[in-house]
Amino acid sequence: MGRRVTGHTLIVTSILISVLSLARLPASERRYGVQQVTPAEIERRITGMWELIEWHFDGQVLKPPVVNGRVLFRDGQVLSIFHRTKDGERYDWSGYGSYSLNQFSWTYGYSRTLEVTRKAKDSTVVEGTREQIPFAYRFEGSKLILDDGKGDRKFVFESDEFTYFLQGQALRKWRRLKPSA
Repeated sequence: MGRRVTGHTLIVTSILISVLSLARLPASERRYGVQQVTPAEIERRITGMWELIEWHFDGQVLKPPVVNGRVLFRDGQVLSIFHRTKDGERYDWSGYGSYSLNQFSWTYGYSRTLEVTRKAKDSTVVEGTREQIPFAYRFEGSKLILDDGKGDRKFVFESDEFTYFLQGQALRKWRRLKPSA
């Protein structure tokens, strides 16, 4: 006499077949337990106003009020302003530009930049632009990584903070500002 198949048996069998099928997929095609990287998710993670909380300079970690600044990513636009005062020298940097996203990368650059360095009675002013640079994006756990692929520049977004790396070294760290009530 045959065994009677119940609804419970069918559900368990279906789950088992699904799990075994998933295990056979290449790791790059598994979505189970992995955050999917989409342009919309990248936009959600970077959009906002960010406050400068650390600047690594001359072997020191400088914090406000010695350094301060803001960066804004919103609707394809970027705006940055930051300042540093150390040992009688004042450095100011500002720039505005744009960014764009596609299925594979985030690209950004500055249409206009202005750097001013003041020491004693001397001032140096440099006006310029920063070319559009593409960054491949990926997740490592909960961290969003934007990497230029050359080892020159990288952004690491974690929850409400991000760190900008230049040539493999942390340069500036930013914290997301919350909207005012």
